[in-house]
Amino acid sequence: MLRCISNCEEKLNFMDRVIYSFDCEDCGFQRLTGLWTINDNTGKVPPELEVHNATTTGFRLPSLVINRNILLEKKDYTFYLEVGYADSLKRIKFKFIKSTCSQPTPGVCYVYPTEGYVLETKFKIVCSDWTDSDQFLSYTFCYDDGKIQRINVSSTPTLDYPILNAASTDQPSLINFMMGPGDPNNDYKIKILIKVSGKYQAYTEYNKLFINVRPNNKLVNVTDLVNGINMNDTQSVANIVQAISSTVNKNAASFYNNTLSPSNEFSGMVDNDAVLLKKQQELSNLQNLRTNVINLLGNTTINDLSSFKTIGDALAISSQNPMELIPQSQQQASNIVTRMAKLLTPDNLKSIGADKFDIITQPFLKSISNLLQTNLKQSLTNELGHPTHQTEISNHVE
Repeated sequence: MLRCISNCEEKLNFMDRVIYSFDCEDCGFQRLTGLWTINDNTGKVPPELEVHNATTTGFRLPSLVINRNILLEKKDYTFYLEVGYADSLKRIKFKFIKSTCSQPTPGVCYVYPTEGYVLETKFKIVCSDWTDSDQFLSYTFCYDDGKIQRINVSSTPTLDYPILNAASTDQPSLINFMMGPGDPNNDYKIKILIKVSGKYQAYTEYNKLFINVRPNNKLVNVTDLVNGINMNDTQSVANIVQAISSTVNKNAASFYNNTLSPSNEFSGMVDNDAVLLKKQQELSNLQNLRTNVINLLGNTTINDLSSFKTIGDALAISSQNPMELIPQSQQQASNIVTRMAKLLTPDNLKSIGADKFDIITQPFLKSISNLLQTNLKQSLTNELGHPTHQTEISNHVE
């Protein structure tokens, strides 16, 4: 039986891999051989399939993997497969025709305001005048704040970035979202990364937008931030967790890099007890904040790939510093990972394609990596004492 493994819609997404597999249920241990031939409308093998990196399998196996960005946009291809036992002249023949999809025609997008403050300013993104021949568009809004929170362990070269609108990609706008701090080495700049995709997931990028999100000296109460959020709205919960966690990560960096020690005002000597107490208090605050935001994620619904992606992004960012994950937050994070793992199914792989599947699972893998590091650094946590509860976070992160 000839099966489609990835890129199985009516039209092929030329920007993703095409994967077919021939499965024989009663062949036992007999070896199969295959021969694939792919022609265009001229009846000949097209030049794009004659390049050395057109496939990862070649054309002489029962299975076929055509690499991404090999097939051309809006073109017809006729596929032929001959397959049989290696020691037999008999062959089964398959033939089918597939067309590739189109890529969306660019419009414009803007973000407003272009400058603001951490966990305070509410931004909006709006896109307009985009078109596609299949008359269906989806909009993905991601961001790059210059921090090391990405991971690429897959065969696709595409890096993953945190997404802002996983649950509302059918809308060309995102209104009233807050952000954590931008890159302090680049005027607190955050790059907004936009992908506009057509019906079959081919996309056009729009990466011309930047915002500057600066810290200030205000203390922000986490409870106040989440009070106005619908806890059944996974996207809103994940967005605020990302913003809070990005700010906490910046505060944590200041905590670990701070080498100044309190001294006795009379003797001028370092007061080790005061240093230890200050470190305990700072670490306790960070640990309590991690616990609060991870608990928020634990109470959300994870029932599709959209929620898988947005919760994965938030968990990867919020679990970034293993030293700050107390046993309660570790267990909650592990429970979230377990729930996410249930969505890693063949049907979900087939529905979105191999490359996109690789990309959206990167924060999931990053979260697992973060949790695996907790045991390695647990001894350091014990040396600094046990946490007490605080609920305020400073968004002054300089």
